[in-house]
Amino acid sequence: MVSITAVDNTFRPVDEQVANGTVIEWKNRGRTTHNIRPVDGGGWGVEESQFGPGATYQHRFTTPGTYGYYCSLHGTPTNGMVGTIVVTR
Repeated sequence: MVSITAVDNTFRPVDEQVANGTVIEWKNRGRTTHNIRPVDGGGWGVEESQFGPGATYQHRFTTPGTYGYYCSLHGTPTNGMVGTIVVTR
């Protein structure tokens, strides 16, 4: 499992490379509510009603590729609170 922290207006680390089948766990360690939205859709992510301070969200990536994501409350798909997961074979 690999952890990514959501803090106030940023994901840390911003970019993460993982092997196929790895579970990513996002942890909201900030003072505000966030969400996680995939840039290209994809059926994963979490809404702000389920990702307040102290909450966690997990997703297993099973297909190699590059997955951009963002918090729509604090950014856009290309700017602000954004991140990228690169899944290798």
